[in-house]
Amino acid sequence: MKTQGEIEAAICKGVGRFEQEYMGRGPKDIHAHLIGDLLVVRLQGVLTADDAEIRVMPPKEPLYAEEAEVPLKDRPGKTVTVLDPRIPAPGTAITRKYKGRVHQVVVLNDGFEYEGHRYRTLTAVVRAGIKEDRLLF
Repeated sequence: MKTQGEIEAAICKGVGRFEQEYMGRGPKDIHAHLIGDLLVVRLQGVLTADDAEIRVMPPKEPLYAEEAEVPLKDRPGKTVTVLDPRIPAPGTAITRKYKGRVHQVVVLNDGFEYEGHRYRTLTAVVRAGIKEDRLLF
């Protein structure tokens, strides 16, 4: 029967071989830890310089290159240009019921408004709600 150290070394060797054969490059350092029935493998130096840049740099092109004309629900015949089609048109109210309370967020041209406060992103609205023990959207 193999010792724990031998098993961990074999796992490191196998993962390194996989990375070399299938990914075209291997990590600079591999550590495997067997803790009961849990296996933890840590790879360091797997990313190339190009890959590492992807993690920290914003996209070079906008997510949606085409602008979309979205009609306003409360003003028939009027449209607004929206860059991200996932976000409703400015002036739209997003409502959710949570813990018996109705929460309403209004979409603005440059962000969102919730309970009199302006936020740049919907995520910021949710974080503000979580701080006050209200999970929102």
